Amino acid sequence: MLSHGKNIFTFYYVPAHTYLYGILLPFLAASIKMSLNFLPILFILKLLSFIFIVGFTAVSAFEILRRTKNKFLTLIGAATIFQSVIVYPRPETMGMFFAYLSLAFSQIAYKKKSLIILLSFFSLAAFYAKPYFVACVPAIMVYYLLISRKAFVTYFLSLSIFFIASFLIINNLFPLYFDGTVVNQFNVAQHNFTYMLRQTHDFIWIYPVFFLSILLGTIYWLIELITKFRSTIKKVDVFVIALISNALFLILSMGQHTGTYLTYYFHSLAIPMTIVSVSIIYALSKTFGRRTEYLTIIFAIGVLFSLFNTKSLRRMETNLSPKSANEWNRVIQIIDTHDPQKGYFSPPIALAGIEKGWPVYDNGHSEFYKAGYSNNLVLNILVPSSSKVLESTNSWQELIDNKIESKDFSIMVLTKGYHPYVKDDLLYENYYIYQTFRIDNGYGGYNPIEILLPKN
Repeated sequence: MLSHGKNIFTFYYVPAHTYLYGILLPFLAASIKMSLNFLPILFILKLLSFIFIVGFTAVSAFEILRRTKNKFLTLIGAATIFQSVIVYPRPETMGMFFAYLSLAFSQIAYKKKSLIILLSFFSLAAFYAKPYFVACVPAIMVYYLLISRKAFVTYFLSLSIFFIASFLIINNLFPLYFDGTVVNQFNVAQHNFTYMLRQTHDFIWIYPVFFLSILLGTIYWLIELITKFRSTIKKVDVFVIALISNALFLILSMGQHTGTYLTYYFHSLAIPMTIVSVSIIYALSKTFGRRTEYLTIIFAIGVLFSLFNTKSLRRMETNLSPKSANEWNRVIQIIDTHDPQKGYFSPPIALAGIEKGWPVYDNGHSEFYKAGYSNNLVLNILVPSSSKVLESTNSWQELIDNKIESKDFSIMVLTKGYHPYVKDDLLYENYYIYQTFRIDNGYGGYNPIEILLPKN
């Protein structure tokens, strides 16, 4: 939509085109699409995702090499980080790039005010890529508080000024942006402690050697702290702080959110865990010399285990299998023969529909739109649009009900068993199932869909 010059963060385009993630990636993708119109938007998004994966892998590799001066350990760390995230047409990799660039850059930025201001820009970019990557900010603040109060004040003030200015501009130009990315997220947040424990267990099983090395490093650090308190307490590591703060963030909040199995763990822990683990192995080898050669070998074997234990080794999968492509073509052919300009298309057809100019009523985020409603006085002052969300949701629901009842939709393509804005009793009273398919959704999974036509 943005590539067609349409502002999706206004009431005119919601709930149909609701977008709950950060604003940077869609704007970047839209800019590329407008310049290179022949490229499919899904390919552009996947390409950008891949570029940012390469970006944060390079940042991490540079950080490991800076710490260890060891090419072998750098290669191990980079390989682990590179395969930790699959290429999806989503903004997470962009957020990871700016968040971990901020952490790495903070180690040299504190020496100069202009660099701290640039660091503030990187940190804010992480937030606008996807809000929860703002987790890099408290880690940097704690780090600066421990090493330089002056740097802390400069970072806090510059970041605050940037955020307030950007908030006022974005809230004015895109009135529903913060409603969807902040208010909505707080309202739909789930808390399942058992689910968090299960994810934590599984994540440790994927990376056992990393957690063992961190445990070993913690024990060694405690011994050093007791015996050499003054020199040890001054050794502050921003990635250790980030690892601890991100782990707490997962335990207390994000890790309890169901429906995103291990996603937040890979985004929040994989990079700082790898950098800290490799640093520990290197520090131990420097301290104990040849006696830790076997430890390095065991670590390398453990990393290989982690590489093969994850299911994310396939990278740029932009092509569907012949069977999936055939299924997609059959669905599109059926839609094309039933006046698609009057159709109802829910995920996963929505993206294809947008590219073809078909009407969209549910893009996958639409179902969460009404969660952006708030009757909180403070929120309504900061984000005035949130109080109007419920009213627009009800109007949208009424519009869809009326169209189904009057059989205005020439064809309906729905995810089987799940279509939030379509009421089953009203649907099957006026439409019949023409055909069902199981199609590749382009995000690494499959969706069973139903094609329905109006009854005579």
